[in-house]
Amino acid sequence: MEKHYHAHLIRFGGSLNPESNQWTPTLMVFWNEGGETISKQILFKSTFTTEANAQVRAYDFAITWIDAGKPEIASS
Repeated sequence: MEKHYHAHLIRFGGSLNPESNQWTPTLMVFWNEGGETISKQILFKSTFTTEANAQVRAYDFAITWIDAGKPEIASS
């Protein structure tokens, strides 16, 4: 799915793991900075029993991250 939020394009969804039958959120955020398109892929470790729940988590995370000023996300 795609939604716009404060000059950002948010692409979000869910990816099914067929072995566990669990959904992992997927998220890419795009915006323009100085005439250049910037993108950020955010990876999730959490899983959900439905695709809808995974999508909600991804979108909610994107909104919170954008509102917080797009801070660096530590990978672990």
